[in-house]
Amino acid sequence: MARVAGIDVAATRPSTAVLVEDGNVVQWADLRGADDLLRWLGEHRPAVVAIDAPSSLSKGLLAHPQDGTKPYNGRVCDRELRRRSISLYEVPDARELAPEWMEVGYQLFEAAAGAGYRLPTQVGKASSVIEIYPYASFAVLLSGRPDKKSKERGLQQRVRAIQDFGLVWDGRRDHDSLDALAAAATAVAYLEGRATAVGDPSEALLWLPVPSLLPSYSAPVSWPEADADSPGATAPAMVPSPGRTPCLCGCGGYPKKPTSRFLPGHDAKYYSRLRKGESTKRDNPESPRLAELEALLSGLNLEQRGELLEELLVAAPHGGGEMMAVLNAWLISAAGEEFLEDLPG
Repeated sequence: MARVAGIDVAATRPSTAVLVEDGNVVQWADLRGADDLLRWLGEHRPAVVAIDAPSSLSKGLLAHPQDGTKPYNGRVCDRELRRRSISLYEVPDARELAPEWMEVGYQLFEAAAGAGYRLPTQVGKASSVIEIYPYASFAVLLSGRPDKKSKERGLQQRVRAIQDFGLVWDGRRDHDSLDALAAAATAVAYLEGRATAVGDPSEALLWLPVPSLLPSYSAPVSWPEADADSPGATAPAMVPSPGRTPCLCGCGGYPKKPTSRFLPGHDAKYYSRLRKGESTKRDNPESPRLAELEALLSGLNLEQRGELLEELLVAAPHGGGEMMAVLNAWLISAAGEEFLEDLPG
């Protein structure tokens, strides 16, 4: 398995890039535009680059059908996905009409072309840059319609799809990272001749990580009956990330930044839970888990560790409950700092 790259495009934040070699993630990168991509490709030279964005504008090939079908102003590849019950964005016929993130995508495709990558019409060609759509990649890998990625079950489905495909990574499961992994998986399938494309080569081809497609992906993904959003639900096992700490909310994922303690949006919920724990009787506080305590200690300097030790020694004669209350208070403080760091401005 050769080296490939997957890129999740963003406009208001850096695009997320992942480099995969022999099925293993070897690097993550934040790309702040076309120049960053040019440098990154020059350093690593992946055989295939998969970008989560349209590679072309609509040429209006379906705007005036001759077979009696309904006119469609979008691209052929987009229409073919819609016919299979895979919803997606509308691609305009003029660049000035494209949303900002789509314009970033066009610039990244141009940068890849400048680095020697070409849009292919056949599967398995090295030095190719291909268009992908993560939701469609997940749908075909799961043989059905996945839940929304804003839901815990939707995240678990996407994680399982990437795991079953055979990629090994550090456990990240934020939306951007999973979409970049879907792009990388599609690039792997393309290079190995196991991908298929929809669309018209004269306009655009959108590649999917399976050798053939189902007529429809409208059926929900088959998933265990236990509600994945319930507190007792078990997330798929994640690969530990050396030197990084899992999200303190207990979801099993790893924050994008090594210095962060939470995935986006997970801090407020956890902070609220700790506050409720602190307000209960002090002889029966909510007990912090080992991973949380390890994360707390790793974030303290020597002076802070000394302060914590002194408070624990004072609380010790009054029993384990008092000591747990001290630890909870420190965890609340740490969670509060993380919460404030994530606020805009």
